[in-house]
Amino acid sequence: MNKPDELAWREALPSEEERELLRASVRGFLASHWPAAGAVERSEDRVAVATLWQGLVGQGLASLGHEPGEGGLREVAVVMEELGRAACPASLLGAALANLLLAPRATGDAASADLLRPLHAGQMRLAVASAGLGPDCQAGTLSCAHGVADGLLRFVDGAAHATHVLAWHDDAAVLIDLNQGGVKLSPTRAMGLSGGAGWAEARLHNAAVQRIVLPAGSRERFTHILRIALLARAHGAARHAFDMAVDYAKERRQFGQPIGRFQAVQHKLADNLIALEGVRLTLHHAAQAFD
Repeated sequence: MNKPDELAWREALPSEEERELLRASVRGFLASHWPAAGAVERSEDRVAVATLWQGLVGQGLASLGHEPGEGGLREVAVVMEELGRAACPASLLGAALANLLLAPRATGDAASADLLRPLHAGQMRLAVASAGLGPDCQAGTLSCAHGVADGLLRFVDGAAHATHVLAWHDDAAVLIDLNQGGVKLSPTRAMGLSGGAGWAEARLHNAAVQRIVLPAGSRERFTHILRIALLARAHGAARHAFDMAVDYAKERRQFGQPIGRFQAVQHKLADNLIALEGVRLTLHHAAQAFD
């Protein structure tokens, strides 16, 4: 974008008040359709997750970041926080990356709108792979040629419920179709145990792939969006855990009084709140600077 376009983008972004309305709306929707109690168990249910995603699409979240009036990275961070708070595996991360990177406004290519149309309609659910974004090959390796891909992608976010994987290869984004064969998914192992429906490992052999050439600097933008969005989701989960701990400290009684009255417990909770507030402010400023 040139300078006038950047100024118009900033002026068209939602206000802080609108972001708080967005937060309240998403939190209310998830409380009704994906309550935190039992959320981990339901995350294994592909039908339940697909149904939830259609509901979020109906709320307009699949197009978040596509146009300035629909929000930027700050709005994406707000929704990711609420998804983390509810332990919800919906595929918003892939949608946000695609909208912020592939919109015609960002690419200068009107044809990219064809890629986003099925995403906005809820027909495409995007997982995200981090291979190729840094010098560390632990995230996996990918080779692409003549419309097919081979390799191993580790830590693919949301793959269990996805139709496609958005990844990076050399100087381009790539879209891997999970519906045409050539991809074997297995849960990423965590703490020596088999993982659940969070991250997955994808082994590719002659998998159908579409290469998307993007403007210079898009790889860095891809990385920034990915890091901020994942941090937002983790912060939402941590904040919910902290709220549960505070509630427990108010209810649990020892020696005839709530344990929240004990100074040692108060100090631990205060230290945790300070740490969480530091994360919140860092996250907010990073997303604001990106926008």
